Amino acid sequence: MNNKIAIIALLSAIIIHTNLQAQNQQPSFRIGLGAALSFIAPIKENAAAQKAMILPEFLIPIDIIQHLRIEPVFGLSQTSYKSESNDQQYTATQTQSESLMRIGIGILYTSTITDNLQINIGIRPSTILTAKKSELNTATDINATSVHTTAINIATTIGGEYFLGKKFSLGIEAQLNYYNEGNPKIEPAALSPSTSNTTALYTSTFITARLYF
Repeated sequence: MNNKIAIIALLSAIIIHTNLQAQNQQPSFRIGLGAALSFIAPIKENAAAQKAMILPEFLIPIDIIQHLRIEPVFGLSQTSYKSESNDQQYTATQTQSESLMRIGIGILYTSTITDNLQINIGIRPSTILTAKKSELNTATDINATSVHTTAINIATTIGGEYFLGKKFSLGIEAQLNYYNEGNPKIEPAALSPSTSNTTALYTSTFITARLYF
């Protein structure tokens, strides 16, 4: 009789322990929406200097199975500038615009550390498309040029998320990026065309906010 009671008590303890573990584990499938701010690829300003752009992005975190996340990323930024010069003999208007679009995906290993903390480790490859347009309009002439480039950016990333609730988290990741930009397409084409290739290795930060359904 005592042996039966002991066996029943042991089985009950195992069942309770298993249920508690299942409650603490992250769901095997989960989807959400998110936003991020990231430092994106170096963009050549001139031959002597480069700058990094902060790009707002949208995320779609998809936990396929436990510990595996696929996260499409899309970002778009556009800036424009206009200047005018006037004097008695010369009037000119110059306009410049620049756009940047990134399309990528994250492949991440995720692991729950505590009820509120999760780590994310993985890789984020992406394609970056840039377009720069410049137009100089004078009383006698219009001079317009455009430059289009395509680049590949591969980021290894490590970071985490802190859950303020069951369905909302704030996160941060540290990234090591490899950037490669191919030969730009210039219109109108130069009389003496040249080829160029830009590569860079740089670190960046990825700040996120995610809402899960």
